[in-house]
Amino acid sequence: MRSPSSFLLRRPIVRLGGYLLLVLLAFVSEYNAIPWFYGYHVGFGPMFLLIILLLYGMAWSLPAAICVYGALALIGADTWLHIWLPIAFIGVSGILLKRIPDKLIPFAILYWMLAGMPLSILLYAQETGYRDSLGLLFSLNESLTAILSAIAADMALSYIPVLRWLANDRKRSGFALSRIVLHLTLVATAVPFYFFIHISGYQNMQSVIDQARNDLEARIAVVDRNLSAWSESDYRSLRLNGILHRSELANDLRSQSDSKPPASLVMLDSYGRTVTVVGLDPSLVGKYYDWRVGGNVIARYDSIYLWVPAVSYRYPTEKWRYSYLVREAVVGSGKKAVFLLPYSPYLEQPVQSYASYIRLLLVFIAVTTMLTLLLNRLFLRSLTRLTEATTDIPDRIEQDGTLTWPQSGISEIRLLTDNFRSVADHLARNFREVLSTNKQLNKQKEQLAISESRLQQLAYYDHLTGLPNRLSMKERLTKELEAAASSGWKTCLTVLFVDLDRFKQVNDTLGHLVGDELLCLVAERLSSELSEDSFLARISGDEFVILLRHADPEEATRTCERILEQFRSPFVLYGNTLYMTPSVGMATAPSQGTDIDTLMKNADSAMYAVKENGGKGFAAFSEALNERISQSMWLENNLHQALINQEFELHYQVKVKSASGDISGMEALVRWHHPERGLILPVEFIPVAEETGLIVPLGDWILRTACEQSVRWQKAGYPPYRVAVNLSSRQFHNPRLIETIKDILADTGMPASCLELEITESYLLSDEIRVVVVLQQLRELDVVISIDDFGTGYSSLSQLKRFPVQAIKIDKSFIQGIDSDRSNEKIVKAVIQLAHSMNLKVVAEGVETAAEKDLLRRYGCDELQGYLIGKPLPAASFEKLLDKLAVQRTGRVGVND
Repeated sequence: MRSPSSFLLRRPIVRLGGYLLLVLLAFVSEYNAIPWFYGYHVGFGPMFLLIILLLYGMAWSLPAAICVYGALALIGADTWLHIWLPIAFIGVSGILLKRIPDKLIPFAILYWMLAGMPLSILLYAQETGYRDSLGLLFSLNESLTAILSAIAADMALSYIPVLRWLANDRKRSGFALSRIVLHLTLVATAVPFYFFIHISGYQNMQSVIDQARNDLEARIAVVDRNLSAWSESDYRSLRLNGILHRSELANDLRSQSDSKPPASLVMLDSYGRTVTVVGLDPSLVGKYYDWRVGGNVIARYDSIYLWVPAVSYRYPTEKWRYSYLVREAVVGSGKKAVFLLPYSPYLEQPVQSYASYIRLLLVFIAVTTMLTLLLNRLFLRSLTRLTEATTDIPDRIEQDGTLTWPQSGISEIRLLTDNFRSVADHLARNFREVLSTNKQLNKQKEQLAISESRLQQLAYYDHLTGLPNRLSMKERLTKELEAAASSGWKTCLTVLFVDLDRFKQVNDTLGHLVGDELLCLVAERLSSELSEDSFLARISGDEFVILLRHADPEEATRTCERILEQFRSPFVLYGNTLYMTPSVGMATAPSQGTDIDTLMKNADSAMYAVKENGGKGFAAFSEALNERISQSMWLENNLHQALINQEFELHYQVKVKSASGDISGMEALVRWHHPERGLILPVEFIPVAEETGLIVPLGDWILRTACEQSVRWQKAGYPPYRVAVNLSSRQFHNPRLIETIKDILADTGMPASCLELEITESYLLSDEIRVVVVLQQLRELDVVISIDDFGTGYSSLSQLKRFPVQAIKIDKSFIQGIDSDRSNEKIVKAVIQLAHSMNLKVVAEGVETAAEKDLLRRYGCDELQGYLIGKPLPAASFEKLLDKLAVQRTGRVGVND
């Protein structure tokens, strides 16, 4: 452990090291400044110097600034006159911050906008002799860099812990809200504008270069066109210093210049010697000429080069005053020429635009800073007073200290103050109540300790059977899974989910006392078949869970067989002999899950599959089984919502008379439009609805909706066509079936003779006595009854004599392909003849081809139904079909014409 003296010794060393590092960073940042537009560079040396100022004070920062900028002047990276501006900035900031701390950003803005900017313009003019837009741009660039450095320094000190560690006061008080608001506002203002300036600067520069290139190419074209008309004598005259010819070239170079300076020209012979010059020193004539000497090519645009002099200037921007666009070309009759166009006249407009952008950004930063400081003063001062007033409220209340609450003109803070006052009063009352309550709690603590052991028993064991409960089972299974996983699954863990079949009937018929005794006996039998490595728990009702730890994969199957064997003998209790059977689902780790929830869910799914197959057995979990159960559960859950959300819709399929083709009626068919899965056909959801009992309310809705639609059509003038509705097995065996149909007919005003109920053939043989009674009651209502899907069950036409039915519908499996399948053709023909002999009407469903239609008509089938006749359609579309068929039959449009 470090001693306090060693820490105090290291502290100054660390601060000195941090100081030297910051000085070095300031120098490196200024010496390796980031290249900006038009020769300017952006260096963030002021940022590191301002950090030194804020951490160490002016006594350390001012010498650092003198060292950094003095070194830059010594190596020629800056001018002696210019370096006093940033040094003065550090000094003035140190003086002002000593009087008013935490105002670095406003001080930086005021200094550079009131003093730094005008002085930098004067210094530039003094050293270069120019007072133009480049000088203004230099001033704005210096001011923007310094202000952004001040913002960056303030943010660095606010949010970088390493820098705070170098300060004298290392106590961290968190982040000040006023600073966060100011920094966020400035960043949101400056950063987008900064990038806008950067992008716009490059775009303007490219635009200017394109314009200069176009001007140069235009002048070259004029010279080339005129030189093409020269003769060799003209060139010889030019070579002999012909004044007229040189004047003509000068005029050609000015002809496209407008207000811009003309280009210069150097004509060369085949050896590279100068033949003549226009706009350049005449002493070049006769000498070898290389335009690259004395300068640098900084860019190339196709065959045009941007050339700047290699001479060093006080300010890097000065090189642009002497830069040229250069083009080597062959003009006239193969003569070599070099064209030079001054580039500086083209810079005026983009430089002024760039300067205006920076000026606008500086104004935005200044205005944003002032507004943010004003809002912080109005809002945060009241918030700070409230913070001070609410500090250590519990200690003040405990010491009976008085609390003084501040007043504020801001309604939200005033409301917050009232809330704190209310809370403080409430705390005072609670404090007094807590003192008295603690005494009572100490007394109750002893009583709780006595009850703890009893609660432990209740929490982990079933009170009825004495077996471990769900919580105990989860803890045991967790430990077993962790141990098996750590051993690399050398042993298998199998979860058996055991559920008694039809246990609810025992409770409902014999009472819960018998049911509870039965559960105790079942627990005894299950326990007798388990080994020492097994674990049995009752998790709820008649559900038991067995955990097996085994090395033999077949052990779980043998255990399930022994459990089933235990249930072969009956349970005798209270004079009752009960035969019970279990449904057992298995899930084994790690292949079918490695955590509690997965194993339990998979074992439950496997048990559920056994239940679906009638119970009394066992099954192991599989993905196919899980997928089938998940799909069934999804349909069951969504069927409930579909009834509530009215997602069902009836489609109607037309039936026609075979002989005449006239409409004889229609069948109502349900469709489910799920909001996510779209259309779900009845073949998917009707079996689930049958199993869950939802078919009863769904069937009632279908029946009522079909009757309501039929009545609407009749009121609209359509003939009273008969509407056929399928009746499910659950509906048929519903004791209130007759009352439900009576109510629907009465509520809708539907004539009973216009309603046809289709009953599947297999229903007839399920309970013949009841079936006959129900069918007779339906006939007394004058409802038409037909047998649907005839031929797919085990009944015969002779058996139908016992049932009061009026029609049969031959299943489409016999209809499709009767023109090519002789066996089906004979069956259909025989059924039609026998049905007619019994005065039963015959309907053929699934008619899809003209050949099938012709055969059925020839055999005397009464009615036809299928896609050839018409597909199932929504009510609105079916109504149009009725109109169309009416037109075809009568030649009139509409039902009322």
